[in-house]
Amino acid sequence: MRTFSICCVGLAWGLCVHAATLAIQAGRPVVDSVYVNGHGPFRFLLDTGSNVNLIETGLAHDIGMRAAYEVDLESVSRRTATRGSDDNEVTLDAIRATGNGSCLKN
Repeated sequence: MRTFSICCVGLAWGLCVHAATLAIQAGRPVVDSVYVNGHGPFRFLLDTGSNVNLIETGLAHDIGMRAAYEVDLESVSRRTATRGSDDNEVTLDAIRATGNGSCLKN
């Protein structure tokens, strides 16, 4: 397993305000110690090509996330309707993102 540091916040100014560790496992970038709405830690796959956050439905239910809307997700193979949750907080080390929407996926 290889690990790297990733920087967030302030990159446009050449500053690394917060850093987190990115690991490569089986060729996939993952981050550990992710908290969602204060629950965790969880391991997340980092998909730089995705425009949505996905979280497994059972886990979302266990940590109290509630479906607030429905949206169609489309991939190269199919289109599927899924529920989404608003106003979530995702924390990784000192990096905190608030007001996030997440799709709840089976």
